[in-house]
Amino acid sequence: MKKFLFLGIACLALLAACKKNDTPAPYDPYPQFVIDSTKIQAYLKANNITNAKMDASGVFYQISNPGTGTDSLKWTSYPTVGYAGYLMNGTTLGTKFDSNDSTNFSFKAQMRQLIPGWYYGLKYLRKGGQARLYIPSGWAYGPDGWNGVPGNAVLIFDVKLFDFTAGN
Repeated sequence: MKKFLFLGIACLALLAACKKNDTPAPYDPYPQFVIDSTKIQAYLKANNITNAKMDASGVFYQISNPGTGTDSLKWTSYPTVGYAGYLMNGTTLGTKFDSNDSTNFSFKAQMRQLIPGWYYGLKYLRKGGQARLYIPSGWAYGPDGWNGVPGNAVLIFDVKLFDFTAGN
């Protein structure tokens, strides 16, 4: 009897030691940011793009037309934009996943309610400005992705800022 009791306790101890920890480790975005930045720099180099600049956030932007005026977007602005969004596919422009080329497309949300990469890139434009944004996944849809965009996807957006109104 003692033999079976000892064997039972040993089995329970073994099972308890193998219990899976259900608490996920906190997400650390930095390793993915390094991967994304390396991908963006490789893309720029492979395509001989030398006029792209990197914002302090890590978003790269390439301004083709800065626009006119002195007012710039703020975190609370409501922009009117035309855009096309692409997945970065190695050193080539990947699949277009979203676009709106209309001159009257106005977000129903403030800048602060969109992916942060848009704000970091659009803040360099004035009314009528155009740019290409290279957005690391952490400033886009992160590790989970969204609406057909895979997790950890680096995104490229061609954007034109037609107008914007100030917000509170």
